[in-house]
Amino acid sequence: MLAVGDKLEITQEQGVVNAPAGKVILAGTFPVQAFQHIQHLLVGFPKTPGKIGFLIGVLQQARLLDIQASVLQSVSASRDTVAIGCVTQSMLDIIDGTRGAHYQPLAAKCTQRNVTVTGDGFGMLGGHGFVADAEEHASLALSQKDATNVMRQHGALMDKALTNITGWLTKIEQDALLLQANPTDRSSIQEITALADDAYHGVDVNGDGQIDPVIGEAGALTAYQQGQLMATLSLAPGA
Repeated sequence: MLAVGDKLEITQEQGVVNAPAGKVILAGTFPVQAFQHIQHLLVGFPKTPGKIGFLIGVLQQARLLDIQASVLQSVSASRDTVAIGCVTQSMLDIIDGTRGAHYQPLAAKCTQRNVTVTGDGFGMLGGHGFVADAEEHASLALSQKDATNVMRQHGALMDKALTNITGWLTKIEQDALLLQANPTDRSSIQEITALADDAYHGVDVNGDGQIDPVIGEAGALTAYQQGQLMATLSLAPGA
């Protein structure tokens, strides 16, 4: 719905109709100025791969990183140091994107070991990665004069999740670089795997049975959920 317009009307119709013609019983309009930046979060942006929204990119790449962390854990059991190096490079490529300092195309030996995943090239960290761009456009939405209290509430919670993701990915990157330099020392693999899962799913730190939108718990799934809640539309009786 966010992709097709900024106004919703619910009409009362009789019989089968091809277009709304009846009385408007409920209606709502998104704040026009803030809405365009929320679209950039949840719908699309011209400069991203596939023109996807920034939060969609965060969600997709975090999931991919979590999958590759599981692959890393699997290949570590075989003690194949070449495969370990390939998977760590795969994870660095997902995190950094093609513009990142640690990006490298995967070597032919990686393909031979069925390691081919490098992400979509946009990257998650850095000044122009999905996480930073999501933070920027959320801030732009909230800085508009027509931003609502609901937007501010959930935008702040989304920012906590993005802060968590940045911290976890930064640590994964550090561990991956150390592992890449010394692939026989597999002591960091468990931490990499756990942090990648945290970055995607989040983590229930206080053991209350749920992942809350707070520092230390919220991951990409929560960030996306809070972004969706920023787009909450209140309906009122039609004129």
